[in-house]
Amino acid sequence: MQEETVEEIIKTARARASSHGEGPRLMDKVSEVHVELHRWDKEVLKRPSMRIKALEKDLEQLRRGPMNDNNIAAQKEVMIRIELLLEQEEIHWVQRARANWLKHGDRNTGFFHNYATKRRRKNTIKGLANQNGVIQEEGEAMRSIVQEYFGNLFTSEVGEPDPAVLSDVR
Repeated sequence: MQEETVEEIIKTARARASSHGEGPRLMDKVSEVHVELHRWDKEVLKRPSMRIKALEKDLEQLRRGPMNDNNIAAQKEVMIRIELLLEQEEIHWVQRARANWLKHGDRNTGFFHNYATKRRRKNTIKGLANQNGVIQEEGEAMRSIVQEYFGNLFTSEVGEPDPAVLSDVR
């Protein structure tokens, strides 16, 4: 839709369909627009690299010419058209990638499912070592190891402060 000529092509195709036979039917108009847009797509949109190369050639010729106001304005115009074509080409590839993902993406659900399952298995704790270094794999034994660890971690034991540490505090 960013291409300037698309609206004109649609209007021309609809008018051509209206001139065929008796009254214009909707399907005739749609069919004619469809044919014209495919022709336009093949001749214009599918060849942005050829159009870019032609514009780059034009730009090179303009740069070799005299440096006057008209030439500089023409160079700017050609550079703007090249930028627009590059942007259209980028949009085309983004849309193409999205369409391919929508079309083929669900074929990989098995892969993504296996990946998520493997990650869940990897993140599962299968056993814990108690204070004696013995691995416990039973749920109740692991629960008591966790409770004991955090109980010891967060229990405060007040003792005599270290005089060496206190001497550094000012």
